[in-house]
Amino acid sequence: MQVNTQMPLFPPVPLTGNGAAATALLLLACSGTKLDRPAPALDLYRGVMYQSYRAHVRGDEAPTVLILSARHGFLAAHTEIAPYDQRMTPQRASRC
Repeated sequence: MQVNTQMPLFPPVPLTGNGAAATALLLLACSGTKLDRPAPALDLYRGVMYQSYRAHVRGDEAPTVLILSARHGFLAAHTEIAPYDQRMTPQRASRC
């Protein structure tokens, strides 16, 4: 029998006021490196942060992921989008 000794990366934390546990929220910025086809946002982006996330996060410990896209604004990780080439500028950020 294998014993899991790894500490959870995103342990549930109690919410103030109700004592219920909630999954951690991870906010990721989009990346310049993308797949060449439409895919869920978490899969489309191929930058270092996304590579690290995919390499280290276990399904049973996965946080809720929210992505800030230069083109689409805030996205749920499972939202399917097409590749695009747009940089986040201060003007664009103020509209998100």
